[in-house]
Amino acid sequence: MGITLAPWTHSLIQNDALRLVDLAQPGLSISAWTAAAHDVLPQANPGQRNRLIAHVKALLDFDGGIIAASPFLALFHRGSPKARRELLWGRHALVKEWPLLAAHELILPHINRAEQPLAPRGAAIVPRDEWDALIASHVPPGTGAASRAKTRSALVACLAGLGCIEFTDPRHHQTAVRRVRPDPAAFVWLLWQQMRMDGVSESLDHWAVSASAPALLFAPPEHHAEYCLTVAGPGFFDRGFLAGAPRIRRIEPESQR
Repeated sequence: MGITLAPWTHSLIQNDALRLVDLAQPGLSISAWTAAAHDVLPQANPGQRNRLIAHVKALLDFDGGIIAASPFLALFHRGSPKARRELLWGRHALVKEWPLLAAHELILPHINRAEQPLAPRGAAIVPRDEWDALIASHVPPGTGAASRAKTRSALVACLAGLGCIEFTDPRHHQTAVRRVRPDPAAFVWLLWQQMRMDGVSESLDHWAVSASAPALLFAPPEHHAEYCLTVAGPGFFDRGFLAGAPRIRRIEPESQR
């Protein structure tokens, strides 16, 4: 029997979320950031603003009631538009279980089929009924149609933000899967954050580039994942060997020491 997950009924609004992370300056109090967030958000309904603020707050790092000078914020504030988007949706995906589940059960299988030499045309297409079947097989029994539809929309929005799917027919919720070449800093930070959350200090390079959360969520070519480790890994990982196999060891970035 597969795992059961709670419905995912609310998602980020990308442009508003990016704006709120921009407001998150190290040293700013939570209350001051929250007040500024209410000022810049366009939603008239305070409940909608509070919901979005809560989603973005879950992506930030705090020291007591103060926004911390975290590697995530440093990379986000100086990053390209692509890196900022990938950091935002990547960190959002790490605090949810649905994106990795979809990567395992839907995204990667479709990518692998589409890359076969004799793959039929349209092998990369994921129609709405496959998304609906994925959701139905993992929500609790009795979950209503509206909650299942909201879960599908939130999941698809996150994966589209990461770039591993694109809409081919938005009206009918039809999507196509694709490999992403993420910004190296976004890939490396997500790998570092996953290992930190899981309490893992070391891993083999092979796992990092093929089976880690960013490897699954972006589905990058392995050579690109290896490139990310090479160019953005210093400062987040030490490199070495274990029984002749290349490995990484997580370290604390300068801003965290």
